[in-house]
Amino acid sequence: MKDAAEHTFDPAIVARLGRLDWIAESIVDGLRQGIHRSTVRGFSTEFSDFKPYTPGDDIRLLDWRIYARTEKPYVRRFEAETSMEVSFLVDSSQSMSWRWQETVNKGQYAASLVAGMTWLFLSQQDQVGLVKVAADGVHMLPPSSRRQQLDRILALLETDAKLAVPVVEDLLAASLEMRITRGQVVLVSDLEETAPEAGVRLAELRGMGHDVMVVHLLDQAEITLPFPDGTTHLRDHETGEMLRIDLPQLRLQQAARVDGFRRQWQMVCQEAGVVYVPLDTGMDYVSAILLIIESRRSLGVPAAEVDS
Repeated sequence: MKDAAEHTFDPAIVARLGRLDWIAESIVDGLRQGIHRSTVRGFSTEFSDFKPYTPGDDIRLLDWRIYARTEKPYVRRFEAETSMEVSFLVDSSQSMSWRWQETVNKGQYAASLVAGMTWLFLSQQDQVGLVKVAADGVHMLPPSSRRQQLDRILALLETDAKLAVPVVEDLLAASLEMRITRGQVVLVSDLEETAPEAGVRLAELRGMGHDVMVVHLLDQAEITLPFPDGTTHLRDHETGEMLRIDLPQLRLQQAARVDGFRRQWQMVCQEAGVVYVPLDTGMDYVSAILLIIESRRSLGVPAAEVDS
């Protein structure tokens, strides 16, 4: 059973807020409240040192190992680096609009996830940009920390494209052309219509000095096949014919397919030197953002060398 925090930031519940700016603000409020007992810090803050505890300090930053040795309370201190540039590349291909019944689809989930992270990073004075393909072509918002940037990004995220052609290659090509100083590039996609050869583009971005992350987003129903227990027949989507199935066996086969799909892209990302983060639409937004932040830190991705 989900705890109260996870339930509060469940995608289906958050979607009831309607407006993307309200959704983003709600997600960030959850992050700032320390949901799941985690200290939330963006991509651009790193551990610095310790200082003696004083009343008013955040007790979540107490280092209990030092306390055990010295019997004196110390808290961890963090320091911000120079303003970070974070560029989101958001997939808008038709596969992102698929959903199971009335659940939040992958496109809606991606928009809310990126909106929340955008709000968070802009509040830290980081610069945030967005690349998205719409019906009228590729839209690029170069990273900026100006006040109007949030409204521009949210407006572009709300553009519902449902393009019938693969767009990830266009997203990666556009990001390579966009003038970005060393920073973070985050691709959010289901990778359904993307060839592994895209790893070459990812490696090029990495070679330019960026920290690159691929957030591989699948629909929870694609993983679990939530058909009612006891289902024995399914209707063929193309012919209309009722086909007999073995539901437990079908779920095992689907789990193996999903695992293989993710492993393939994990290897592509590993070879390209980028961080791979698998998510699904059943994960609450606060947990998802914390996982994204911690995935980058735990892997310790160094800045790539760039020829002068």
